Amino acid sequence: LGASLAGELTQSFGRMRSALSKARQAEDVSLKISALPLFTNVWLVPNLVRFQTKRPDAVIEIETTNRLADFAADDIDIAIRNLTAPPTNALGARKLMDLYAAPLCAPGVAARLRAPDELKRETLIHISARDNGWPNWLKAMGLEGLKPAGHLSFDTVPSAIEAAVQGRGVILGLAPLVWDTPAARDLVVPFATPQYHAGSYYVLYRSADLARPLVRAFVEWLAASVRADARRMTKLGAARLVV
Repeated sequence: LGASLAGELTQSFGRMRSALSKARQAEDVSLKISALPLFTNVWLVPNLVRFQTKRPDAVIEIETTNRLADFAADDIDIAIRNLTAPPTNALGARKLMDLYAAPLCAPGVAARLRAPDELKRETLIHISARDNGWPNWLKAMGLEGLKPAGHLSFDTVPSAIEAAVQGRGVILGLAPLVWDTPAARDLVVPFATPQYHAGSYYVLYRSADLARPLVRAFVEWLAASVRADARRMTKLGAARLVV
């Protein structure tokens, strides 16, 4: 009787382990990504099909937002953010690409600009989520006290770029990603300036989650793909650095 009972228990535990394993595998087909709107629209959406081809079973949900990601309170698996340095907490992080800020404007506006200090005659276009962009750039150029003719602010990058295309002012674009923004292809950099580093895109995740096959697969695919594509975008914009 004892041997029979032990055999049944062993089989039961085996079935339980198998069921738990299948449940975990089923749970690991869902991936929630929180990414910045510009990165989502310009890079992630056009390229995501390549990851989906590799993992057709993955159920991917994308949240576009400029706010900080909270891995303790939010139900996200991956975050993509622009940071000046990798996080020092328990989060895992991999750098995707360095970003460099450059003034961009319509050719008609560029025709009357020859040096950074001439921005005092123009309207500066701001992104509300990056309201320190222009002040930091002007300070780095030695123009901290410059007062432009006007200010125009938008809550999204596409709206700000469209205003620049229409000649409403000068925007501070983030290269190399900006070169893949369709509207920005009608913009130019009006004058040569020292290169200004404006942070880097990082992919962030809970360190423990890297044990999840889906999370690891996405992080490794994203890091490799963005690095390779950044070289292409840099070449695309190199010829347009100066009018």
